[in-house]
Amino acid sequence: MNVDYEFTGGAKASGIHGVHFTRASGVISLERELPGIATLTQPGQPVQDLTLKRRSLRDCLSDELRRLDPDELYGEVITRGLPNLDAVAEKTGGRP
Repeated sequence: MNVDYEFTGGAKASGIHGVHFTRASGVISLERELPGIATLTQPGQPVQDLTLKRRSLRDCLSDELRRLDPDELYGEVITRGLPNLDAVAEKTGGRP
């Protein structure tokens, strides 16, 4: 699914303050205007205030690192490419 987006911010932007999704049924919005509280607006539903604290940089990086998948190309280079590199260096007098 492709989603169009627009980012607005400047040099002093400090994270995401809101997202808006446009669907056939209307716009779904989640906005944080107060620290720790987000307002969820959905078509045909009552407006809801949700507890949504800002995450620390440490927590964000920890989540990203936990989701890293193995780098298959790097693995191939290490397991297959380096031995071949040594063989090429031997044939060319030390230069790969």
